[in-house]
Amino acid sequence: MSPKIRFGRYFLFIAVLLSTISVSAQTSYNNIVFMIDSLIEVGLPKSALKEVIKLNALARKENNVAQIVRATIYNLKFQSYIQENALVSIVRTLKSDIEHSAYPVKPILQSFLADMYWQYYQDNRYQLAGRSKVAKPAIDFRNWDLSSLLDETTKLYKLSLKDAEKEQDTPVSILDGILVGDKNTRFLRPTLYDLLLHRSLTYFMADEPAITKPKLPFTLNNSDFFSDAKTFVNLIIKTTYTAFTAYQGIKFLQQGIKYHLPNKSGQALADLDLKRISFIYTNTTLSNKDSLYIHALERIATDASAGKISADAFLAIGRYDLDLDSLNTSLGYLQQAVDQYPKSLGAIGAANLIHQIYQKDLSATMEDINFPNEPILALLNYRNFITANIKVYAVTEAQLKQLHKRDIERMSAKEIVAFFKNKMPEQNKTFNLPVTMDHRRHSTEFKIDPLKTGAAKGEHAYLISTNNSVGRGDIVKVKLSEAMRPNQFVLIKGKVFDGKTKEPMGANIMYEDLGTNQNVGLAQSDPETGDYQIALPYGIIYSFLAAADQFISVGDNLDLSKADKYAEFKKDLYLVPIQVGSTVRLNNILFDFGKSTLRSSSFSELDPLYSTMQLNSAIEIELGGHTDNVGKDADNLELSKGRVNAIAKCLLDKGITPARINAVGYGEVKPVASNEKEEGRQLNRRVEFVILKN
Repeated sequence: MSPKIRFGRYFLFIAVLLSTISVSAQTSYNNIVFMIDSLIEVGLPKSALKEVIKLNALARKENNVAQIVRATIYNLKFQSYIQENALVSIVRTLKSDIEHSAYPVKPILQSFLADMYWQYYQDNRYQLAGRSKVAKPAIDFRNWDLSSLLDETTKLYKLSLKDAEKEQDTPVSILDGILVGDKNTRFLRPTLYDLLLHRSLTYFMADEPAITKPKLPFTLNNSDFFSDAKTFVNLIIKTTYTAFTAYQGIKFLQQGIKYHLPNKSGQALADLDLKRISFIYTNTTLSNKDSLYIHALERIATDASAGKISADAFLAIGRYDLDLDSLNTSLGYLQQAVDQYPKSLGAIGAANLIHQIYQKDLSATMEDINFPNEPILALLNYRNFITANIKVYAVTEAQLKQLHKRDIERMSAKEIVAFFKNKMPEQNKTFNLPVTMDHRRHSTEFKIDPLKTGAAKGEHAYLISTNNSVGRGDIVKVKLSEAMRPNQFVLIKGKVFDGKTKEPMGANIMYEDLGTNQNVGLAQSDPETGDYQIALPYGIIYSFLAAADQFISVGDNLDLSKADKYAEFKKDLYLVPIQVGSTVRLNNILFDFGKSTLRSSSFSELDPLYSTMQLNSAIEIELGGHTDNVGKDADNLELSKGRVNAIAKCLLDKGITPARINAVGYGEVKPVASNEKEEGRQLNRRVEFVILKN
């Protein structure tokens, strides 16, 4: 990255305040500035710097504050062009300029340097956070620790406001010719004091400058902080740590509001008051802070002296209600901002939110696979619509080839509709949506009638719109993929029961492709009947997992790798309630012979246990490892410990905390069957878990 680009962001804050290319009204300055800018354009920064020296000399001779500041900024910027790693040199130059400058140039440059430090912190916060505090900071500020950098930034912002009374008597017009930004808001910064105050408040009211300080050493839990401006400026704020940036921010707010209270500028006062109210609302823990906040905003909104700032107050209330999803209430306040102050910034922001609230949305989801001679279920999600239209077209083989040739996945909604424009739909119906006037998103279910033709091949297009045509928010769904046709899948259905009471229950049944470890389906059993069904493409081996809150998840594998035609399978599932003392055997947990290495095929077998612990965060378990009696007792004990620890590690790697798992190897001492025959020994070689706590 070149030095010019690297330092550009450090001069960005200056550009917000001062222009380095604006033309002065005075001819002598105009000529020098024109020459500087011309030399920059042709890539001669060293020659331009010589002209900057002339500009600075003339400005200081005539005590022209604006041009002195302009020359300073030119000088700093050209150093970044000319020198590699110029940031240290720039800061050194700026410090020297501050030292040799008098009022009002000095506080302006102090504010500049504070902003540079603040920007440097924001760009390097993580690197700075790892440094230890030193008693005496180095000369190079880039080597400072976090506290030193923030302390120096705080000091400079405070110094920039040290001569507050002088700054309050200094009109901001002394910087005419180099001020940039929206001139329509210039009235909110009528004095040099206002300009520097707001720049400082951006820092003092931020959270990050306080990260090296104690937790908020004073309380904002006094409702008078939300009171009118006169009450606020007379509040006594007690703290044991006056260096806290938030405390200083509030003190500066009091100072600024007090200055404007005698109606020097009602709008500038209201602008500061809005900052104050927002800061207090964010940092107080008062239980009734919401009502206090809204009441304070309404006070500004209805204050005639606040002028255009009333629109900002209406906008703030509108945003508050929008966040609460009280859209009609929000609209009322936003509309007041637009109607009463139509050309203000607050009104523009309000108009954007009004447009957002009235925005129309429409989307639909359908079953990707549907069964012959059965209605197609669909869910329509909508906002600010009252009707919807659906058309269903049967697609011929010739049309299917045309669509695939044109790459159906890349066709737009309008292109697809144009394709079917002159074709007769198999179904064409318009239905009314449940009418709501709250501007929120809503959902409604609907059914598409059973398909009359072509259903066995799944060759149908579904076109859904809001006005019998295609426009904003329309949906086009074409189901043409070979992989999704009805004769390419099998249907799994059954019931889910409470394993203890044998009553039907609701549960989520998730299916995963064991070859790719990707989720491929989700079914939900009916809480009343326990019924569930899911369609799965054949030719794949699946694992499935059934889970419900306060029940032990169950899982198994489903091998459809050899299926080659449509079929239906029934599988009922039983979920056991979680009870302390319950013991559950982990099936299909396989290890390499005589080792504790868990085979990869066993990982999915741990999903039910992981799901159970994830859904029920209070559960603590004991994982028990057991062997048969073949071999030495000590070897079997070590083997059982190694294997159960391998399983525990898998659960820990998934995010289960160690305190919730107690892994114990028992070896051969707890058989559940006789070891005389292989069948018994196989039962004894097991891993099981016991619920210790729930």
